[in-house]
Amino acid sequence: MNRKLIHILFPLSLAILLAVIVVGCSKNQGDRKTEAAKVSGSQQGVESDKMNAVDSLQNVLLNAPALYVCPMHAEFVSADPNAKCPICGMNTEKMSEEQVAAFRTTLKKRQ
Repeated sequence: MNRKLIHILFPLSLAILLAVIVVGCSKNQGDRKTEAAKVSGSQQGVESDKMNAVDSLQNVLLNAPALYVCPMHAEFVSADPNAKCPICGMNTEKMSEEQVAAFRTTLKKRQ
């Protein structure tokens, strides 16, 4: 009698377990799609914020009366005369008018 009961209960319990897994996975998949859409939307917002920040920085650098550059790291340019290089900590130096003109020309081409 016990063998008959095992032969009936074992396949039945496997079927129930399989049904739970399938239902659980399909529910998670829908949640994943929703979560992916949320992340995608927030990434678009972050990208938009980055673009706005870059545009603002470019406007400052294009319109500042003077620009300052790190003598060791020419990629660091600032409109602040008291700025320090974030890479090496050195004080920035005022750029010549020719350097400012060349820098602004390059910056305009990148826009």
